[in-house]
Amino acid sequence: MTIAIIGGNSAGSFAAYKLAKSQDVCVYEKDDHFKKVCSGILTSSLFDILPVKKEVIINSFSDVVIHAPDKKKIELHFKKKDIVVDKEAFNRSLSEMAIDAGAHFFMNHDFKHLQGKKMIIQDNKLKKQKEFSPEYIIGADGAQSLVAKSAGMLPDRKFKLAIKAVIKKKHNNAVQFYPFIEEIAWSSPHDSEHIEVGVVAPVDKANLIFETFVKRFGYGKLKKEAALVPFYDSAPKRQQENVFLIGDAAGQVKATTYGGIMQGLKAANACAKAITENSSYEKEWRKAIGFDLYLHLRMRKALNKFTYSDWNRLIGYFQNEKLIHVLESFSRDYPSTFIASLLIKEPRLFTFCTKAL
Repeated sequence: MTIAIIGGNSAGSFAAYKLAKSQDVCVYEKDDHFKKVCSGILTSSLFDILPVKKEVIINSFSDVVIHAPDKKKIELHFKKKDIVVDKEAFNRSLSEMAIDAGAHFFMNHDFKHLQGKKMIIQDNKLKKQKEFSPEYIIGADGAQSLVAKSAGMLPDRKFKLAIKAVIKKKHNNAVQFYPFIEEIAWSSPHDSEHIEVGVVAPVDKANLIFETFVKRFGYGKLKKEAALVPFYDSAPKRQQENVFLIGDAAGQVKATTYGGIMQGLKAANACAKAITENSSYEKEWRKAIGFDLYLHLRMRKALNKFTYSDWNRLIGYFQNEKLIHVLESFSRDYPSTFIASLLIKEPRLFTFCTKAL
């Protein structure tokens, strides 16, 4: 069985790793590197999915501060540390795992389009197009997936723009979240001498919002990085005949924070299981991450209706030590594990639920 994976990012490489143990797998990556625009902040849940090489981890932290417009804040100390990975090194390590398992990687190979059961790939070095007819095609080619477009999948996807920069600044090794600044804004420890600052916002406003936000950190000249982030839509299918979509290509991104590495890895695992066991990918990925992604979506729709007064009131409620303990103990990747506990411990939170409906 031949399987073509378009995109050698974390989701694509992990799918290759899982499948190459028993299948003939080829990964086509359009670039000659694995660098992607991503904060690289991951929860400890990552270690439940795969082993992580120490050399790809550039920092770890337990402290998180969530700010309100009126200067109130929630200070959290996670029971299990988050980590910051060098995203290029992380992706490369996953590709090495896949190669060790038997996968073949073709760098500088760009997916062009589908032509019936064939796919057209261009070797960017030779400027030559090739035709392949794999039994399965997995699109792991990012938010603006050409595989999805060529297959007529997720035609009405929506995007936000993430902008970030790493600046030299002393810090206390804590992440600072500003959820009231458009979709979200943050500063996070990058390494011992640098922080990352970033925002996610509507495409037409993101640059101005970033420039305004970053001024509070007293930056000098810096190099910005930006990337489109898909907005999750729960309805569309992520499989059409022999074509599967995973990760950002499938829009499998948390609508609250717009992170998607963990979700992409779980979707890759679900895709590999569906192919090797001849089961339904739709059922597999929805079972693995569908409900949590839906909860993130409902939360985002509620948060986007918040006024500054709502944010001040919400964060005021979270001065309760019992609520803080819940947030410190459970992974934010999976809200299904803690939302009920929060509502039971603080019934006034129900007043915000109407905004999600």
